[in-house]
Amino acid sequence: MRYLAVILAAAIAISLAGCVLKGKPATATAVPVVPKPAAVAPPPTPPPPLSIPQVHPELPAPQPVSAEARATTEPPGEPPAPPPAPPRVTKKGNTPARPRPEAPPPTPTVVAAPAEPDARPRIQEIVPAEDLNRLKASADAHLQDIRQRLERLPRRGLTNEQKANVETIKSFLRLSEEAERGGDMRKANELAERGLVLAQGLPGAR
Repeated sequence: MRYLAVILAAAIAISLAGCVLKGKPATATAVPVVPKPAAVAPPPTPPPPLSIPQVHPELPAPQPVSAEARATTEPPGEPPAPPPAPPRVTKKGNTPARPRPEAPPPTPTVVAAPAEPDARPRIQEIVPAEDLNRLKASADAHLQDIRQRLERLPRRGLTNEQKANVETIKSFLRLSEEAERGGDMRKANELAERGLVLAQGLPGAR
């Protein structure tokens, strides 16, 4: 401490001596004080991002898929067709023979009966007397032949078709007699001829 005090005293004495030699009073120069810059608070640290970007993403290694899992994910396809049924083997000896269906009896052909004459008066053609006599004789002969054939016809053993023909013959016989009574000898003869043709086809009537 004494050493420092000696040095300071020597320095002051030298400075005072210099001022006396120059003859000017020494003025103390004020040294401007440089203000210290205010300490700037560091900015707050930003929060860490929610997701960390990956420049090189790392993918997990592929895992093998089992056959059961693959079957559940595949779309269902069409169901497989059922296998054909095996043919049935039948023994010929044990299988009874099926009876053949009997043929149906022939349908009798029924001759349509002649239509009844119209009740309205008809215009008759003018026939000469000679022709009227000839037609009347022919009609009477046919009607007589029909009656004889019907009398010789057996009453039993006739088929349905023959019975139907007998009824048709009787209808021709009746209509021919009505036409003769009405004076239409031409029609009476035609009806008698048609009845005779059917009567000739009856059994035992020849």
